[in-house]
Amino acid sequence: MSSRTRSGARALVAYRRPGETRAALLHDEAILELLVERDEDLKPADLLNGRILAVERSLNAAFVDVGLDQPGFLPLTGPLKKKPPHEGERRVLQVTRPEAGQKGLGLTAVITLESHHVAVTPDDPEIGVARSITAQSKRKNLKAALQEALPQGYGGRVLKDCSPETAIKEAIALSEQWITALNTKVLKGPPPLLWPSPPLWHGLARRAEDLRLQQLSPPPGLVGTPLLDEDADRLDEAIEQALSREAPFANGKGMLVFDRTEALTAIDVDGQLTPFDLAKAAFAEIPRQIRLRSLSGLIVIDAPKLKPTALKPLLDELRAGFQDDATESAVLGVTKGGLVEITRERTRPSLGEVFSRSPALTRALAAVWQAVRSARTEGRGRATLSLDPEAIDTLEARPHILGEAQNTFGVPITLKKT
Repeated sequence: MSSRTRSGARALVAYRRPGETRAALLHDEAILELLVERDEDLKPADLLNGRILAVERSLNAAFVDVGLDQPGFLPLTGPLKKKPPHEGERRVLQVTRPEAGQKGLGLTAVITLESHHVAVTPDDPEIGVARSITAQSKRKNLKAALQEALPQGYGGRVLKDCSPETAIKEAIALSEQWITALNTKVLKGPPPLLWPSPPLWHGLARRAEDLRLQQLSPPPGLVGTPLLDEDADRLDEAIEQALSREAPFANGKGMLVFDRTEALTAIDVDGQLTPFDLAKAAFAEIPRQIRLRSLSGLIVIDAPKLKPTALKPLLDELRAGFQDDATESAVLGVTKGGLVEITRERTRPSLGEVFSRSPALTRALAAVWQAVRSARTEGRGRATLSLDPEAIDTLEARPHILGEAQNTFGVPITLKKT
């Protein structure tokens, strides 16, 4: 990618394609994280108007109709523990965990509303400031600013360093949006989505100093600079590599093989190096691959067999590889069978899940983007797209995708069944 960031800086590169957004977080131009966010995907922090299907006392939880094939899962904690919901009841709920295989959305009744610098909690009066803001005078001023801005009984938290004026502005805006939503009929309508949360790429932007964006509006307080074609091309190439089952390392002398089951992700380590050198090189690469692929849950590594005295320092190096990971991760150690165990919090679907959840949509989005690029490169005013019937049905059910191709990218597309 282009060398427009200063040394040591973090940059977000992100661009829009019809129906989806692609982004990468960089450090010194090396890709740290990848993200593909599709318009229809529900994500953590989205608000839903859920309908309680069943209350399971044995699980201390309720199953909720959220407008998807699988019901959402609502733990009966906090205020719901004292006053559980009843079947048929409608509630405003927030997504805490995306779908995973046969597991539905994770939900909570405790609402948190986020902007770029501030979060507001309508049901929790506590006010806090992120630990990353260390100056005591600044922490005091930001806390006072939130107290001044929020309605009585509301709480909040400053997520990222900003001026008190910015904190007040964002806190007031979030509170007013929430109060307006509560007073509208939309909260009485059918599932699922009431109020979309900020795009997932905003979370990456919080950790970036520079932004290079195309067809996107940067988060409040940040200014985006134009994205080059070479940025987008390398981002796409990195996504394709992260979708592969195999990942070479150590200049091709080693290979990581990823296999996903409902319960865990298994990583096999193979190569031509000595067992110690192979494990050392693999443990240096695995944290990066886990972040690039957005893997989460239980992850086990079938690493070369080493004596405990030789393995211990390598495990310490593996742990160090996750220190810069914003997603909570833990290297648990080695099982009796010799497998290295890692756990990582699930904050969004893996790249593989995004692309495999709806193969017809994946085919359709790729074909639309290729048609848009070809038409613009060749100077054609429109494009005709030949696709299989399932992919065409998928696009016809989502007219906003072709609408975006025409209105945003200037390429009207005509569909033709193959």
